[in-house]
Amino acid sequence: MVAYSSSTGKYQASLHIPIKFVFLGEYKSYKEAEMEKKQLLETNVVYVKTKQCQHFDAFSHDLSLNAL
Repeated sequence: MVAYSSSTGKYQASLHIPIKFVFLGEYKSYKEAEMEKKQLLETNVVYVKTKQCQHFDAFSHDLSLNAL
């Protein structure tokens, strides 16, 4: 389950949910990351912009979350 935390202004995900994390800028160029982000938005995975798994800006078509 993914929930929005009003105190931190971030989304939180329970670790038992299978989520594919893609870290922007860690090993991909910006263009490659943007292309993969577009592909991920068409599937049921969450796109992650930070290295913290507990708090992240999430993009998810299936969960209908708005990007922060």
